[in-house]
Amino acid sequence: MTKKTLLSLALLCSSALCGCAVTSDVTSYGTFDSTLREVQQDLLNEGFSLLSTDSDRRNVPTHAPGYYDNFEHGFSGANSIDYIYTNTYHFANDEGETLTFSVSYQTGGDPAAQTTYVREVYTCGCQTSNAKNYERLCGAASPIHKLDSMPKNSTVRR
Repeated sequence: MTKKTLLSLALLCSSALCGCAVTSDVTSYGTFDSTLREVQQDLLNEGFSLLSTDSDRRNVPTHAPGYYDNFEHGFSGANSIDYIYTNTYHFANDEGETLTFSVSYQTGGDPAAQTTYVREVYTCGCQTSNAKNYERLCGAASPIHKLDSMPKNSTVRR
């Protein structure tokens, strides 16, 4: 065999054996859940107890129309849909002052590994009934912003 034929054959074999896989760094659901509990404890230390939580869930395509043909590239059915949740947390202290903040997060799952993970997390709204509490409870140094800076501690194949 010539060197050119051997190189072509090697490229063909390696192409056939290599699958197309995209990996993403994500936050494990366990980390997300423990960070939520940590934020709740930090707010309790500030004198605010959790009263209630509202939750909203909606399906969103993970691939924007116009960029991918869902059927051509295999992104169809359950694999093409993730969920975006928005949870609103309501807190109050003994003086009747309130704190409300919302967190939106996009989930994903790996059916083969039977795991759920969090792709993105955003705090999206915070308000206090007493303006004097706003900076401490909603500002940049607030415990709620721990949710915005969670580590991407897992890698998934998509």
